[in-house]
Amino acid sequence: MENSRAKTILIIALFISNALLIFDAYKKMNYNFDDYNSKKKYQIEIKNILDKKNISVDSEFEYFNKDIGTISLTHYKYNQDIVDSLFSEDDGIVSLENDNKRLKYEGFLDLKKFDKEEVVSKIENFLDKFSSDNERYLKSINYSDEFIMLSYSQKYEDLYLDGGFMSFSVRKDGNFTMRREWLKVIEKGDKKKQPISSIIAVLRALDQIEPDSNIIDINLGYYINLDEMLKVQRSTAFPHWKISYKTKDNAQEDIYIEALEL
Repeated sequence: MENSRAKTILIIALFISNALLIFDAYKKMNYNFDDYNSKKKYQIEIKNILDKKNISVDSEFEYFNKDIGTISLTHYKYNQDIVDSLFSEDDGIVSLENDNKRLKYEGFLDLKKFDKEEVVSKIENFLDKFSSDNERYLKSINYSDEFIMLSYSQKYEDLYLDGGFMSFSVRKDGNFTMRREWLKVIEKGDKKKQPISSIIAVLRALDQIEPDSNIIDINLGYYINLDEMLKVQRSTAFPHWKISYKTKDNAQEDIYIEALEL
């Protein structure tokens, strides 16, 4: 009974200690981050807090020193004649789905070998025929003995824009299927503000990051839920810090933290 009470008191004490550390670090975020030494000091302090949950950080904490606002989005709708023209020199099968919001293409890649580097290289060459690399980035790669899956997201003004998607399922024999549901920026918000720092974002995400994880990337951009977009003609995307981490099982997870204070 006494041992049980002692364990409970110890757990509560550790919880309070961590909470005080986070609160203290949070207050200090108002410090002058134009000073290089200050930035490094608080990066170390936050990493010490993360160490208590056995969370490592590969990425440097980012500092975005410009004001940023919202953007208004709508679904990109494909025109059948234009799509047919774009793929006229290819032997694949192209079709439109979901009220012309989703493009589907079934084609073939002449693979010298079935590995990640070869598949990515061939897919990038395929995409360069109708898509600029300034508007996309490779988000993730998953593979098995029979399939390699590539997932792309959009970019907007050098920031990520997560919500739409472009995916490739490449089979070992070179046959592949592409699906692309893209979003279109139709307006910028008038009001802009300085975003919170990435350190604040990591602190706010701390309860969502699994222990024994590794933070591999922290980026500022825009995020919107695609399911919500399906219900409306247009919607607003807010700036978010995206914290990407890998669990102890090597699964990648993304956490989105709003970057603008209300």
